[in-house]
Amino acid sequence: MQEKLCTTVITGTGSEENSWEPVKRVLKKHYGQFPENDPNYIFADLINRLRWLHYQASHPLKKELSERAVEAYFRILTFYETIKTDICEELRISTENKEIKLRSYIDCIEREYVDENTNFITTNWDLLLEKRFKNIYHLHGTVENPQSLFLPSESIEEYFRPLNSFLAKMYGSVMNIVVPKTERLIVYGLSLNALDSEVGLVIEDGFTSVTTLSEVVIIDINPEKVMEKINLCFRRLDPKPKIMLRNPDQV
Repeated sequence: MQEKLCTTVITGTGSEENSWEPVKRVLKKHYGQFPENDPNYIFADLINRLRWLHYQASHPLKKELSERAVEAYFRILTFYETIKTDICEELRISTENKEIKLRSYIDCIEREYVDENTNFITTNWDLLLEKRFKNIYHLHGTVENPQSLFLPSESIEEYFRPLNSFLAKMYGSVMNIVVPKTERLIVYGLSLNALDSEVGLVIEDGFTSVTTLSEVVIIDINPEKVMEKINLCFRRLDPKPKIMLRNPDQV
């Protein structure tokens, strides 16, 4: 019996209201002043420091340097874990207080596309989708498990982070279960910028090998820009799926 094909919705921070506010409060708590228009800079700086210090701490030929680096490395690593724990707590509080919430366009998506077989893949850490839908897959971790969080600019594998069984199982489920039976892909509130490399990998390496994919719906305030990146992901796919663009602000 042939497995029923389904719709898969991929969501990012653009699908939620005030999603960055709890995160900014955590950054303000630990950093004081920071570039509020570009908080990802703080995360990129933290991750790059961890990568560099891990390299220095494990350098076999520079014993004196590595000893200093080990001390600095574990200090920054502890700070990194604290940041993630605090983000999870702020997001839980913000969810309870309804400061963060799904944007109203999710109603349109639900009416038009969602049924009992629809899957949701999200880069968001909160559990807002779980309050309304089922079949949710968190690519960047979840507030239920602070260690599972991917901070912006982190890649799938980092030497400073041990393999997380939660994330390994999540990626395995997405690539082996969700992707192969997807007929329609909806990209909602996800800009696919340089920090979304894992999602780009899922789309390019996963969906380009799927012969069932026939339609992509891009929902974004700048859908044309997202389409350029989607087209890049699908450059080797033949035949290419039909792409539809929607701007939620123009509905």
